[in-house]
Amino acid sequence: MRRMTASILAVWPPIVLLCMNLAMTTLPVFWVPVRILAGIGLIISIVDITARIKDSRKVMETLAAAPSLLPRHISRYKRSWCQRTVLEWSAYGALGEEARSYVAGQYASMGYRFFHIFPDRAFTRDSPFLKVSFYRSLIGGTPAIRQDIRDPAE
Repeated sequence: MRRMTASILAVWPPIVLLCMNLAMTTLPVFWVPVRILAGIGLIISIVDITARIKDSRKVMETLAAAPSLLPRHISRYKRSWCQRTVLEWSAYGALGEEARSYVAGQYASMGYRFFHIFPDRAFTRDSPFLKVSFYRSLIGGTPAIRQDIRDPAE
């Protein structure tokens, strides 16, 4: 039951974005170009939900098999709100409430708060929206963590 609940909670940010885009697309009060952009956002949200579900399953399987890999996942999933939420709830699904609290605490110590919705550096010249790797992770999910590499130096 915990894994099923965690799977749903892991993808709530893109589901909220999907609902917002759906409302903007269907309500006639919005200007037509806004409705078109919301339609594009609707498609992106659907693709993102699929990728985040894939990420959630992958992380839960990895953490269930090797709980010691949790610290490695923290830096890997910090780039966006959706990814941070996936890791937090997947850690809960695989390891329990202590792991979810640990992940949330790590992100809080990095300075992430509830209002950090856009990906890191979203409005700079180094925006992830301008990189192929962002769209690759949007479609296929975050790349798998390699287990044959050493932990980063502190």
